[in-house]
Amino acid sequence: ALIFAGFYIMAMFAGGLIDGLGKSPFSLTPKGILTNAFFVFSLLFWTEYSRSYLINYLAKERVSITLGFISLIFTFVSLPLNKLFTTKIGLELVQYWGEQVLPTLAENVMISYLAYLGGPIPALLYHGGLECYRWFCPVLPNLGWITKTFLGTVVPILSLILVQQFYLAEAHELKNEKESSFGWILTS
Repeated sequence: ALIFAGFYIMAMFAGGLIDGLGKSPFSLTPKGILTNAFFVFSLLFWTEYSRSYLINYLAKERVSITLGFISLIFTFVSLPLNKLFTTKIGLELVQYWGEQVLPTLAENVMISYLAYLGGPIPALLYHGGLECYRWFCPVLPNLGWITKTFLGTVVPILSLILVQQFYLAEAHELKNEKESSFGWILTS
């Protein structure tokens, strides 16, 4: 989980080298870091434990549908609702979906799959790594909306595919995969 979070961070930073880098909007004073750390880590802890519980309680037979449903719920909860309903139709709506909705959904699918495979700890490691980068790094990429859409959607989905392949190879089920690929394609 940490390796894939690091891969995601490096991809975003590489995009920032192309599109430009900017200063973090968050307070980096000792007091600001402590306040933000308390907020971020408490929210992450409860979010990932609740996600893990819901997924592992509900995912008995239809894993891909459960992961997709839980990912949609956590995506909807994490998006700013005022922006969701006040965005004008047209380019502004496309930009909002590209910058916010699709990357958040892709991240949530990856995090949900990690929670399904290993419980809250891998989900916390992946999501925590990304949030630590966003909240505590003094230099952040200033990506254009197309770059943010592409990297924010493709990198988590590729990571999901790689994690699934590693898991299946580790579980010796690569040749005897019981679930159809259709479910994972639909989830992704």
